[in-house]
Amino acid sequence: MAREKRDNNFNIIRFVAAIMVMAGHMAYIGGYTLPTLWGEGIQALGVKIFFLIGGFLIAKSWESDSNPVRYMTKRVFRIFPALIAFTLVAAYVIGPILSTLTINEYFQSPLVRNYLRNILLFPAYSLPGVFETNPYPNAVNGSLWTLPIEFAMYILVPIILILAGKKKEKRYSFAFVSVITVVLCCLQMVKLLYHPEWRCVIYGTDIWAAMELIPWYLIGVLFTFPCMQKLLNIQVSILAVFLLSCLNPGSLTFCILKYVTFSYTIFSFALVEKPTFAKCFSQADISYGLYLYGFFVQQIVVYLFNKSSIVIGEIWLLVFCIGITCIIALLSFLCVEKPMQQLSKKILVRL
Repeated sequence: MAREKRDNNFNIIRFVAAIMVMAGHMAYIGGYTLPTLWGEGIQALGVKIFFLIGGFLIAKSWESDSNPVRYMTKRVFRIFPALIAFTLVAAYVIGPILSTLTINEYFQSPLVRNYLRNILLFPAYSLPGVFETNPYPNAVNGSLWTLPIEFAMYILVPIILILAGKKKEKRYSFAFVSVITVVLCCLQMVKLLYHPEWRCVIYGTDIWAAMELIPWYLIGVLFTFPCMQKLLNIQVSILAVFLLSCLNPGSLTFCILKYVTFSYTIFSFALVEKPTFAKCFSQADISYGLYLYGFFVQQIVVYLFNKSSIVIGEIWLLVFCIGITCIIALLSFLCVEKPMQQLSKKILVRL
């Protein structure tokens, strides 16, 4: 079965993952009950889907062009332009409009300058006087904490693949990546089940929180190996999901099988023989924009609705926020992401 073809379901999966993240965040932002699946918030599963697919695509990108300068140029132009645009809009346009402070007080606050550190992938969440009365107060964008981890994996994955050897058909290469992945999975399970209190913050990021995501990125790398892709079967994945759902989410067995079942299901659907959703978002991948702006839009909507005493059901509130965010994400793609991607291609030609 040919798995290396271009047509796949990755775009629709990333879109659904972004919606899952927004659905989970809606519970915190709106003060509702958190929707859960397999014992964890649905937004957490959405983030793991992003990391699974990210690991796969980054490994394939390195495999197609292992020149470090060209590789990092692609990565920088992918993550930073939209992030910079969002940060500037939030801090200098929307922030002063929504803040309870005067314009002078707002811009004199060190929180404004501190928020710009997001451009350097140092998570900063608050702007002065913004969202202070929301059910989830002060947080401008709670999604940004994963971006430093994502960028770190841009660097670590090529290093791991270099150490594993360029020819991934060799058993040693697959075994090398597998061992690293299993070790990190074990560390994450030890932390989750026995030491949830562990914390270690470096450059504004909790390393142990990052450890909950890094294994998923490496699992995505593993699925670039032909020996893994040969095992994919959408029917088997559906059966595996049903069986996993019968287990206790708090058990060690469940934690182990979730790594296998969840990733197997995602890639079985993504790389299915005849991808039904291959053309979805093929001209405009708005998943990054949804992820980047979703939390911020939800906070704004909740703030304005509460201020205007507008009451709306949780589902309709989520749908309303998704609709607005889709429009903004499309604008981000057309006005920022796509032009920057075109610029990066021109630069890559000269490298």
